[in-house]
Amino acid sequence: MATASDKSKVTFLGRKKSQGRAPGKRTFLEICRETFLSSFRSDRPKWIILFLLSLVTSFFLFPGILLKPVDYTIGDVAVRDIKASRDFLVENKDLTEKDMEKASREVLSVYDFDPSAASVNKVLNEAFVLGREYVARTLEKEQSPVAVPGDSPAPLLNPEAFREQFFQTLKVPKDDKLFRVLLKEGFPSGIEEAVRRLLSSAYEKGVVSNGALLKSQVERGGIILHELSAKKETTVNEYQRFLDLDRAKTFIRSQAASLKEFTGSSESAEAAAKLAVSHLQPNLTFNQRETERRKDLARTAVKPIYYKIKKGEMLVREGERIGPEHLIKLSEEMKSHNRIDLLGRVPAMAILIAALLSVIYLVGPSTVKTFGKSGRDLLFSAVCLFGFFLMFWGYSFVAEEMSRPTPWVTSRALLFAFPLPCAAMLVCIFQGTQIAVAFSLVISVLVSLVAGGKVEFFVYFFTSSLLAAYGVRHCTERGILIKTGAIVALFNVVLGLCLVMIFGSLYTWESIVA
Repeated sequence: MATASDKSKVTFLGRKKSQGRAPGKRTFLEICRETFLSSFRSDRPKWIILFLLSLVTSFFLFPGILLKPVDYTIGDVAVRDIKASRDFLVENKDLTEKDMEKASREVLSVYDFDPSAASVNKVLNEAFVLGREYVARTLEKEQSPVAVPGDSPAPLLNPEAFREQFFQTLKVPKDDKLFRVLLKEGFPSGIEEAVRRLLSSAYEKGVVSNGALLKSQVERGGIILHELSAKKETTVNEYQRFLDLDRAKTFIRSQAASLKEFTGSSESAEAAAKLAVSHLQPNLTFNQRETERRKDLARTAVKPIYYKIKKGEMLVREGERIGPEHLIKLSEEMKSHNRIDLLGRVPAMAILIAALLSVIYLVGPSTVKTFGKSGRDLLFSAVCLFGFFLMFWGYSFVAEEMSRPTPWVTSRALLFAFPLPCAAMLVCIFQGTQIAVAFSLVISVLVSLVAGGKVEFFVYFFTSSLLAAYGVRHCTERGILIKTGAIVALFNVVLGLCLVMIFGSLYTWESIVA
């Protein structure tokens, strides 16, 4: 039976085990860090070779950083052929401008409309009130010729002076006959009401100063009628509802006969019509500022029209003179050749390649680590890797030049003809199959980056390199090399056709060449 002291001892040991970590036990990150540091200290020259190889390879993957782009202007002659390095959009300014002009033409003209004629009625009322006061004072003076002592009324104007004041208040030209009729009738409110009704009937229709301009704008699709008093807009498509000044005057004269109930006589009706005609002003005015503002808004609302430039499309040929259209395309193309951006891509690619090589070395098969102990073996692999990479890099330019005069042969199809499996065969003969497999993986990744990062090239070259390395794993005579080369060639034909069927079209010249 356990005593109390034994129980407390067991409990104490359990707590100690849960609180701490067993001595000598390390985390995964600590193990990786120590492994990498110990490997780097012991094999420092080999790591330097890998990093230099990664950096130099990265520069060749972005050759634009070594070349200064040529700045072209209109009228210059292209020193070489320039193709699009990527897909991009170019604005079609001609079609965009046509759409803008069309949108601008479709904007309806804006006319300000004031049907109330309140300002005219105010002036008319002031003039008639002044006339009635003059008549009243004249009658009062005739009835009381002797002035009352102590009164000091304003002196009464003579008829000529009052006539000047009356027409000046109305803001219309002087008319002696009209003034005599009004003075004779005593400036009655009936004539004032008749003038107001005549003007209102004309203003309700809309009086415009330039009837020809209004007619042309209505015939193009109508106008927008902006009523100032009601703060609303309506679209009008009929020109006949409006009146120009001549038609408005004729309309007022035709309506004069129907106003005898207000004037009392035909002479007064004619005087009212004459006064209304002389006081007639346009109340429908073209608002050019608002119309232009709406046209500008319509132009800015038009979306630009773009056409797509495909990767590999010829932008300008050697010896061709640079025009405005070429300059637009070249400016868009040069955006992808920004040297500042390329400076950022080179170290990123160098780190990526270095990480790939480092991971293959650290987690690869034991043969890779064993071969790493020999500096000569590593240097041989690095030279083979960079040499075949450099040959493929140069061959890509040759393939592009070869495909230029023959449109049915593309540079993409010619890249399949590069004998990259020879590199795997060479490494396998001198360093073994496992080293050749790792080498095939790295070189296939690099050449696929040169070919635009397309997965079909990686699958093609990696698979054929593995087959080539397997074929020469026990190479003791030249016949094995020839036999393996023939097998790999036939295999590449089948593999190339399959990849073309997957990533392209079988019924093209490209599939035949590939």
